[in-house]
Amino acid sequence: MAEQMLAQSVVYAEVTLSAGVMLLRKQDVEEIGGPDSVRDAVEILRAERIGHGIAAAADPELMALLAERSIGLEICPTSNLRTGALARLLGRADAGLPDHPLPQLFRAGIPISLSTDDPAMFDTSLVREFGALEQMTLRKQEILSIAEGAFAGAFLPPTEKAAFRQAFRVKAAPLGLL
Repeated sequence: MAEQMLAQSVVYAEVTLSAGVMLLRKQDVEEIGGPDSVRDAVEILRAERIGHGIAAAADPELMALLAERSIGLEICPTSNLRTGALARLLGRADAGLPDHPLPQLFRAGIPISLSTDDPAMFDTSLVREFGALEQMTLRKQEILSIAEGAFAGAFLPPTEKAAFRQAFRVKAAPLGLL
């Protein structure tokens, strides 16, 4: 698995650099991969952000590493359900949103951002993904923290991150979210 990820990333890096684009270290790990695929992305590929990565919940040491290095996970709850990744992670035939490890990962100090994965395939939107958080054990303040935290993990200059965070707060305040 690590060799395959490394080979794919080297090709991506070569193509990206030859195109004159700044290379940012973000690695998708397979939804069906275990904690080792997440660890390999961090230790071998030096990923700064991980796409999917819910398998990290099965390894407390890995969770501590992600939190310590502020390596964010892009989590797609609807995709995790519909692909069966969540059920496989839990070793069960079926799983629901209340079973999702997102709250555990977030409370361990790992930066979390929500994503839709493939909105057309999974018939979802970012609004629906945030709605899914209500079916987990997250409190309103935690959901707000996840929303704001996504700006911190964006591959943008600090001034742009701050501008987006401020625009979010301006919209969230009248809704009683702050």
